[in-house]
Amino acid sequence: PVVRSFVMSLVVIIAILYGKKHSFLSLVTLACLIILSLSPTDIASPSFQLTFAAVISIAAAFPIITSINTAIRERFTHEFIIKILSWMNVGLGVSFAATLGTAPILIYHFNLISLIGFAANLIIEPLICLWSLVIGFIAAPLIFVSPTLAELLFSFGAQGISMAMSSAAYFNSLPHSSLMLPTVSII
Repeated sequence: PVVRSFVMSLVVIIAILYGKKHSFLSLVTLACLIILSLSPTDIASPSFQLTFAAVISIAAAFPIITSINTAIRERFTHEFIIKILSWMNVGLGVSFAATLGTAPILIYHFNLISLIGFAANLIIEPLICLWSLVIGFIAAPLIFVSPTLAELLFSFGAQGISMAMSSAAYFNSLPHSSLMLPTVSII
């Protein structure tokens, strides 16, 4: 999953740096092709499928999230309220989209659907995406310049991952946090 996230992020960053305007679908397809060229059997992996289902679902929800943020800006005048409501809208929208988009794959592969994934993602995703991943991107090139600083940053980023894992374990331990379902066909 980390390699897939890295490849997807790298494809988007390179497209932005070169000023290329591509559709989201072409960037996701390019990332998919790069990943599958390195490991073709990944296509059958639930992890691979979940990664792309989540990313595509979030992208599909983005116009709705953006339109709600526009409505928030039109309705409220206080900048602080606008920022808080917009942040909450993005967090809830992304979490809902990822949960909904990955549900069929979770049911198919694991006969399981999370009933609290929506809420858990609001805590876990920022720890991984806004803390650990960002710090990892900063630390990686520093390995060659200042290994000690890179190691310090990686250790700090690992704390975000550790908190995310602890949060996931907590949510998983809650009663009725998931629902077991019967095996379904691919159709």
